[in-house]
Amino acid sequence: MPEKYPLKREPECGVFLWWPEDDDSWIHPDDVDLAKELIPGNRIFIREDHDDDFNLVSYGHHQVRVLPSMWLGVPSEGYRLGDLVEVCSRFGKNQAFTGTVEEMLWNRHTKQIQYQIKKRGNCLPKLYAAVDFRRIDNLNRVPVRPEMKLKNQAAGGENLSEPAENKEQ
Repeated sequence: MPEKYPLKREPECGVFLWWPEDDDSWIHPDDVDLAKELIPGNRIFIREDHDDDFNLVSYGHHQVRVLPSMWLGVPSEGYRLGDLVEVCSRFGKNQAFTGTVEEMLWNRHTKQIQYQIKKRGNCLPKLYAAVDFRRIDNLNRVPVRPEMKLKNQAAGGENLSEPAENKEQ
């Protein structure tokens, strides 16, 4: 007997590279117009919700209900549209900066996801691989200097950063 409330599945990445000729029966009737704007192409969609008939796939804030027939799954790298990222220099290969993930595209030749980054409101023409950047997580940031020690303490003087009650002991 199937479970009444199955466990939520992990989101999956995938792409719709093809559209069957003169057939849109694999798309929910209410979503056909939006699907024709987004599919086919190299855009990476996230499939989060499955039901008996249609799968809910999203690309940013756009959501489309489709049958799984045209879905080509690709390995997820953990990034999503809108993620705040820091592009790393990688020994001078890139110029370091922060931006947001604006597009996620499948490269058919390298079989990898490529990312277009938006910097200061402008989409950069260069496409980046996941190894070129890392997500910025503002909630779990480690302070740059967890313990700020003054030069005076290093020279043998008192530590001015400690509370007064700790100094007396």
